[in-house]
Amino acid sequence: MNPSLPLGSSKPVPRWAWLVLAALMLAGAGLRLAALDKDSFWLDELIRVTEARLADAPSIYAMLAGDVHPPGYILLLHAITRLGGASEWQYRFPSVLAGVLYIPILFLLGQRLYSHREGLLAAALAAFLHCPIDYSREAAPYMLLAALTAGATLLWLPLLETLRTEGRVRWACALPYGLLAGLSFYMHYFGILFFGLQAALAFALCLRNRRALGWLAVIYAIPWLLFAPWLPYFVGQLRGGQDVTAHMKEPGAGFFFKFLKTLFNGQHPVMLGVLALYGFAFVMALRQAGREASSVERGASNDNRTDGLAVATLHTPLSTLHRLLQTPGFLLLLWLSVPALVVLAAAFLGKPMTKDRYLLISMAPAYLLLARAFMRLPVRGLPVAAAVLFCAGMLYEMIGAERYYVAPQRQQFREAIRYALDNGGQEPGTLRVAWLGQAGTH
Repeated sequence: MNPSLPLGSSKPVPRWAWLVLAALMLAGAGLRLAALDKDSFWLDELIRVTEARLADAPSIYAMLAGDVHPPGYILLLHAITRLGGASEWQYRFPSVLAGVLYIPILFLLGQRLYSHREGLLAAALAAFLHCPIDYSREAAPYMLLAALTAGATLLWLPLLETLRTEGRVRWACALPYGLLAGLSFYMHYFGILFFGLQAALAFALCLRNRRALGWLAVIYAIPWLLFAPWLPYFVGQLRGGQDVTAHMKEPGAGFFFKFLKTLFNGQHPVMLGVLALYGFAFVMALRQAGREASSVERGASNDNRTDGLAVATLHTPLSTLHRLLQTPGFLLLLWLSVPALVVLAAAFLGKPMTKDRYLLISMAPAYLLLARAFMRLPVRGLPVAAAVLFCAGMLYEMIGAERYYVAPQRQQFREAIRYALDNGGQEPGTLRVAWLGQAGTH
């Protein structure tokens, strides 16, 4: 990789790759739209839809002020309601759209960090694996948050490179980056966590350039300015007496591996295989780093593309770390692991603060690292064949073994209510139960 562009650069993409990407998007859209209203709203979806049907935005703000969530997603559902939305299909469609857009976002990230081949493999994983499909079919903010954070990172890479190397701002990247960051704040508070960590890395990479540090402060003020209308409510939620983590279990030692298993169809053997591929790619990167270090010692110029974990011989541990932070593989490793480490640290301090779905902000690096690992396989033709077989196996497990589009996947409230209405509940001994929810509002 060109040392002046360690975080990747725009590279030409052959026409056939765009055609394959279009096919992946069509397939991904079909898998997300098929039988979208087969399952009724489940408990969390019912709560969100009920909140979205309040009279107006101020009512939603007042209701959520005593809750533990930002208002963005509920306001989106409220807009759908005002436009006449009332069905599972309509309320779930924003997540479908985010899930389909996630496919080309991963392609562009892989293409920038590595090549169009890694990009296509990552896009295929996003198109065919159970986790992104399932969350794209739920009236929930998690797939939108994943798309917002991954899309913002795609803008962050060239933005950071220009700042670091030239000390100037690419406003064509900075303004939409700030907008996506602000939208993620409104979508879920883990958006604040993600961009806080990304800002910390950006400042660390620009420590030697005071002008760049000043511009970074301006850039990261943009999402907070957008978030300002909700900020008093956010502070009120933090100071409120409600324990926002009371319903969450403390993550155990295997929490991170459980999250990885969720990303790969919930299959333990698959997760172990993915970890083995990660390890193989790591070893191959170290071997390449050794060859490059030897080349540097011999005085040879090194213009070959390095993997994310490859680091040339440098003079000090600090400069070595600085160089390491600028490489794609290490960047993806941080993206995958640091949010989970923050969650574990919070749990250690007595505040469990997550469920698996909150960490979908780290789904993109998991798929990009696996795509890179596939491309590291040594035999000609094996990377593509292995990736195709992997995606086909995961899709067969979901459709064939799990019967995803046939068997119920969620709590079937609609069917239960229909049964009660059809049967009248008049038989002797019938027990009729209604759940009123929080403060009788649901």
